[in-house]
Amino acid sequence: MRIKFALIISILLANSFYDHKNNEVDFIEIVHIGWEDKPVKTVFISDKKITAESAMNIVKINGKKQPRQSQEPDSWKLSNGFWKSLIIDSRTFEMSIDFIKQYSSIAYKSKASLNNISNAILVGHKIYYLSYSQRTSFIKQLIAFLEAKKCNSQSVDTIRVYFDRNQY
Repeated sequence: MRIKFALIISILLANSFYDHKNNEVDFIEIVHIGWEDKPVKTVFISDKKITAESAMNIVKINGKKQPRQSQEPDSWKLSNGFWKSLIIDSRTFEMSIDFIKQYSSIAYKSKASLNNISNAILVGHKIYYLSYSQRTSFIKQLIAFLEAKKCNSQSVDTIRVYFDRNQY
């Protein structure tokens, strides 16, 4: 419990000191911060190629270093390749960001306590949280939203297939 609390505090502190030079978001990062029987991959979603390094918690997008908000203890996932990059088209990426911002305002109002947090979703310098009870419906609603907005079907399938195969 203390480790989980320390992780949340470190994410919040990093968030408060992070100064994003423009409003452009280069990737969405989905980090599992809840209880786990086995490690859960960190997922990066972007419209650009992503590489990750464990040193200094850096993600590179097209060779440009991007600071991450999540800190230890997931840096070992980067160094051991325990992460996944989903590359989607630009419109689907932007619509995904819009959905996360809309959905998380609803998720924030739920009665989920810190003990029930499953995932942190990092978009730029903002952090959104999902409880265990919200994560499956979040993915289903994201896919339905993207389909309703007539986003690229290959990009939507990329998201759907990854989360279906990984029993999210």
